[in-house]
Amino acid sequence: GKQCRERYVNHLNPRLKHTEFTPLEDATIWRLYATIGTQWAKMSKVIPGRTDNNLKNRFHNLKRQLQREEESRLRAPTPDDYKETVHADRVRDVPRPMRTRIEDMWNQPRHIGLVAADSVADSREDEPDAKDEGGGAITDKDNKDGADSEAQRARKFGPFEPVAGPTQCGRCGLFLPSLQCGTELCVKTKWCRVCTKVSMHLGGNVLRECLNMRRETGGDRDMAEGVEMLMKGVWNGS
Repeated sequence: GKQCRERYVNHLNPRLKHTEFTPLEDATIWRLYATIGTQWAKMSKVIPGRTDNNLKNRFHNLKRQLQREEESRLRAPTPDDYKETVHADRVRDVPRPMRTRIEDMWNQPRHIGLVAADSVADSREDEPDAKDEGGGAITDKDNKDGADSEAQRARKFGPFEPVAGPTQCGRCGLFLPSLQCGTELCVKTKWCRVCTKVSMHLGGNVLRECLNMRRETGGDRDMAEGVEMLMKGVWNGS
């Protein structure tokens, strides 16, 4: 009886999804891990159609992807080499009350500037697709640096449409149009174009801090300075 139940729950249940994980599901897995850790059964109640085993396998896949990204960033130039695109002087440690399990998995002080620079201009070459351990095909496993190429990203995101007025991004929570988010919104995810280029493990105030490092140009300066003052207040707990 136990084997029959497990067979139904993990494979035969018609409500199960057998498609690849979406960017929203990946971002949700990271956010849930930051708050409740490895409680896969609880996660499966929040992410419909995915079993606890699916989520566990997917998380470990995402974790290995982050490790590959970190190895790649160790070989990359420092944020000081990207002064034209990011504010290297705005790099600061995450305050202890805001730290989560995720901050222990990557070198945030050194690499957040590189993530911000990568969101400005991404020129990676395409890599072949791969299979996920937990539930369907994914497109990032064979990438040496663990990040999506432009062609692979196009499968997950888009089309993009310019916003007609102030519109909130579904991932970072900031508003378009702005320096931090750009002017276009993904129709599939309701994320700004910039958030579609930022690593999935970033979220909340750490993600907004990363976007705040993007360098302003011309008319964006006043708005960028306003966001910088806001982020300083959040970072300092005021």
